[in-house]
Amino acid sequence: MNVSWKSRQIPTCGETKTLASPGRHLFYVIVALLCLRVERTSAFVHKQSRRTIRRDSKRFHCHSTVSSYKFYSKRVQFTTAHFRASASDDQTNKSGGTASVPNLVISLVKSIVGAGVLALPASIAGLGQIEASAGLLLPATVILIAIGAINAYFFRLVGRVCRMTGATSYQDAWDKTVALENSNIESSSKSSLIAIVVTLKTVLSCLAFSIILADSFQSIAVASGFQDATRGQALMAVTTMILLPLCTFLKDLKALTPFSFLGLLGVGATIVSMIYRCFDGSYRDGGAFALSTQTQPLLASTENNLLSFDNFNAFGGLVLACTLATAFVAHYNAPRFYNELENNTEGRFDSVVSWSYMISGTIFMIVAASGFLTFGLASSGFILNSYSPFDPLITFSRVALAFSIALTYPLPFFGLRDGVLDILQIPQDQRSDSYITILSIGLLLGVTLAAYFVKDVALVLSVGGGTFSTAISSVIPTLMFRSAVKHQDWKKNDNTSPESQNAFDAQLSNVLMWICVAIGASGVAIALQNGFR
Repeated sequence: MNVSWKSRQIPTCGETKTLASPGRHLFYVIVALLCLRVERTSAFVHKQSRRTIRRDSKRFHCHSTVSSYKFYSKRVQFTTAHFRASASDDQTNKSGGTASVPNLVISLVKSIVGAGVLALPASIAGLGQIEASAGLLLPATVILIAIGAINAYFFRLVGRVCRMTGATSYQDAWDKTVALENSNIESSSKSSLIAIVVTLKTVLSCLAFSIILADSFQSIAVASGFQDATRGQALMAVTTMILLPLCTFLKDLKALTPFSFLGLLGVGATIVSMIYRCFDGSYRDGGAFALSTQTQPLLASTENNLLSFDNFNAFGGLVLACTLATAFVAHYNAPRFYNELENNTEGRFDSVVSWSYMISGTIFMIVAASGFLTFGLASSGFILNSYSPFDPLITFSRVALAFSIALTYPLPFFGLRDGVLDILQIPQDQRSDSYITILSIGLLLGVTLAAYFVKDVALVLSVGGGTFSTAISSVIPTLMFRSAVKHQDWKKNDNTSPESQNAFDAQLSNVLMWICVAIGASGVAIALQNGFR
């Protein structure tokens, strides 16, 4: 083949091919441009590179092209490996769900702050032996901070268990730790402890809600002109007219989603009303709603020093700690919050827990202080009972709170019903609509009868806090974390390793667990003694 410029012959595959030097340079330029393109679109290169190189090598069949192909392939392999590593890092860094830290903080605060917070003023009043003074708020604040910090620590611990085991629920975390460690136990009984504890906790939640509804609707009836309305009549009316249809005919909890927000508004309106009444003097001597029938001593003179502990009742502090244990418990939802957090690193999850518990603790202290500073030792177990039934501002709060609790009552009740079905091990094919209806009526009747005889919601919350809430918030997380740590390979000589931190937390959680158990047992004994005097 005749050419007008210098050419070079290269033997390839038994034949001679001619490649012009300018053409070779042009090819190198094209390859360089393609390499730059690889840097920008690695995914495209990964799919198309082999096809392009194979076509080019067949066209030229020359050593220089093969050399370029080798360089090009190495470049593609490097870029593809880099792309895969980056994708892997992104997948690791962006593990979890799609919820942001602020979104989960709001959700967790909503889960923690509920109607049970209205029992805190009476618990603070129990700190006084003879009289109630503003100085009792100082030890109450110390107790609240301590219990809140301990509960936040155990909440974080459940998240770490999920990180170590990949658990997606509280039940799953138990199955992958304690139940797995005791694998010799039959599978049908591995998870019975969790089911029983959580079910009993929901029993007390439903009982507390029924007591609050009975008291609230009685006050609403009195304010509406039905002066002779009794608490029992109010309880039966709200149960038969609202709770029974919701708990027996409602099939899907999605219908209650709007009312969850209503419940938050009801609690918020009540808190604002309590703060306003605390400062406007309506319930002080000579106020518009001061009740002459109040025979219990109110707040003592403000001359008492805030640092004076002469009147402090340490046993009352144990009851307050149990009540706070119920108020702060939300640990069975910790796996859900951990798995829904976007990029759920340990630090980001700690931020969610820390902010949520600080905000919730602040709300608790504001509510407790507002009610206590208004009524002192006259603070009722359900603080709204201490207010006048003819107070329009409090009446509005009662209505908002009562209807929000009534409409969200199926949330804990369905948890109770499902827990009973799981404990009884009723197969799914036997859970017919008629069977579910009969069971729902029976459970609701039992809770209503208990609410008729038990009238002190503070007693229910303190007993529940010292027993089932303590088990859920401290005992079970400690057992799960210790079992999870046992499966880790500890680095004995590296005190800064995560494994050493796990070992330290396993010991710390064990100490805190026994402290919580001691406080819970003592608080329950004192609460029962005071309740049955």
